Order: sequence, then structure tokens, then C-alpha cells
Amino acid sequence: MQKIFVSFLVVVGLAAFVLWRGDFFGGDLLVFDTPSPQSGIDKIDSTKEVFEFESSGLALKVAWIKVADTSKISLHSNLESQRNARTLMEQNKCQNLVSGGFYTKENQPIGLFVTGGESVSKRINSTLFDGIFAVKKDGNLDITTDILDDLRFGLQSGPILLENGQSTELKIKNDAQERRVVVATTEEDQIVFLIFYGKESLIQGPYLADLPGVVLKVEEEIGVEFKDAVNLDGGTASAFYSDDLTISELTLIGSYFCIK
Repeated sequence: MQKIFVSFLVVVGLAAFVLWRGDFFGGDLLVFDTPSPQSGIDKIDSTKEVFEFESSGLALKVAWIKVADTSKISLHSNLESQRNARTLMEQNKCQNLVSGGFYTKENQPIGLFVTGGESVSKRINSTLFDGIFAVKKDGNLDITTDILDDLRFGLQSGPILLENGQSTELKIKNDAQERRVVVATTEEDQIVFLIFYGKESLIQGPYLADLPGVVLKVEEEIGVEFKDAVNLDGGTASAFYSDDLTISELTLIGSYFCIK
């Protein structure tokens, strides 16, 4: 399939969006062996399923969570309760937790948000948030630009990084090397959550424009063949709690996937 060329005219808005979120700041984060659940400071517990590589001159790591059974995943909003990820994980008895999508200054989800079969917000037209990750009530999953019905949960995010195994071509002005979170589907209908972060600084990561190629680069190491992938909220508003890795947020995560 021919690569898709995406040109964003709204990148200035994206830069402003990131700036108000506080995602641009200098200096490395401190890594604590035993952080307070309320501290919001990133830390690593262990690194069993972590692969190291390089992108655009930056040493990176990627960690991942594979989910074969879609019934084990649920999507929740955190915009009202505004609790930290560790508390959410404990309260919901999640085995793993991954932060979800983007939200506005008014603490509203950007675009489609469906949880527990109930629609919280409707789909919007956006060249940036152009993808929907959803699981239907029958268990079928999809990452698509299409309008979907009969959803158990669904989340609008973006940009789409892979479509039918092919990388999209992104042109991003004011791009930055930020931590990135991605959800992908495989040819075997698995769901894979990935987090890309700097080897020396947990808040760093790949350029957004590089992310499609970066996702394809780690396929062999993870042992999957990706079908579709979409970018989720990253930077300081991202959290990733797997069996082997804990990276906590520094600012509010607007939503999260609970994996049991």
C-alpha cells in the first residue's frame, strides 16, 4: 500500500497544546528506588521486556504489553476523579495500566470517548487526532479513521502511525523528542501497548515524525507483525505500569486502559 502523506496545518495549535500541558521543560528527571505514589516522579522497577535502540541520535528504550484477550481491557476516564495512576491501578485491581488519550484545557476528552458502552463525547473531524482505537461489544478490535458503532469502548487519538502494516509519513513543525505511548494491533488480532522513552532521561523519546518508523523498527524484537497503530497521549501526561516496568506520570492522565 502506498505510504500516506499527512501534512498538518494545525501543528502550531499542537505546539500550544503541548506547551500549556507543561510537556516542554529542561533537565533530566530523578529516578527514585521507592517513590511516593503521590510524587508523580518516574521510576523503573525492572527492565525484563525492554529493548534499547537509537533514533535521530537519541538512545531510546521501548517497553510493551501484549494483550490477546480484548475482554481483559477496559477504558476509563480520569478527568473527574483526577487520581494518580498508581491509585487507579490499585482501586480497579488492574494487573497493568496504560494512560490513554488527549484532553482539553477544560478537562474534556478530545473527540470520541466511549466507556462501558456509553458515549461520553462524540467524534470530531481532525487531521491530527485522526484515529480511533476501539473494541466492539462482540470483542472485535480496530484502529481506524472510520465511524464505528456498537462499541464497548472507543478512544479518538492521533496521529495514525501505521495503516495496514504501512507507515504514514508525518510532517511536524516544532517537533520535539518526547516520551511516546502507542497502541497497535497485530495481524493475529493482538493488542500491543508500547512506551518509548529516553535511556538517560525518562521524559525524552522519539520525534513524532519519526514514530511510525520507530514502531516498525521494534517489530522483530517484540515478535509481532503490526497491522495498525495510533499515537496516544505522551510526555508528562503518560503512565505505563506493566509486570516489569513502572513509569508514572508528572501531570494528570485524562484516561487509562485497565488490563486485568
